[in-house]
Amino acid sequence: MLAKKNIGMIAAGVAAAIAIVFAAYIIPSQDITKQDLAPDDTVQDATSEILGPSLTSEAGVDGTYKINTECELIYAIAYGQYPDGEKLPDVKIDVLLANYPEEFKPWEEILQNQDNRIEFFKKPLSDEFRNVLTPALMKEASISPELEQIARIVSDGQGKEKLQQSFQEFECQKYFDEKQKK
Repeated sequence: MLAKKNIGMIAAGVAAAIAIVFAAYIIPSQDITKQDLAPDDTVQDATSEILGPSLTSEAGVDGTYKINTECELIYAIAYGQYPDGEKLPDVKIDVLLANYPEEFKPWEEILQNQDNRIEFFKKPLSDEFRNVLTPALMKEASISPELEQIARIVSDGQGKEKLQQSFQEFECQKYFDEKQKK
């Protein structure tokens, strides 16, 4: 059973992730994965697991990704950290547009104009846009492509429920407990 403590962390993480994903596209000149949290807050930025640096856009030197399992990704969503404890880096919409111009071409005009961007993100994201957004963000954060379904949760309107379901499905309680001990 999902502990109440972890349900709260995941719920807050998903809510923050959705808000930050939208803010990422509305405010191009600001870092989108930083939040001012009180020292006792346990949840880091929720999209940090997806938003990351351009320098790690491919698999690591040894051919692995920084996030390779379902529980690592769910933990990263809740805490904004890679499994090794390193904070997930920031990324801006301008970085995505520069690094993936062909993929984002259908939305380029909208995303480059702040007023249009605001209107675009007031509506639910289309599957077509999410199909471009999710893999681009995963590459930026060095997340295994095999985890795309879970990564897509961040931009889903029902992300909170789906993330809790994934937490239970992949039996992540033990992983979370181990990480809390460190």
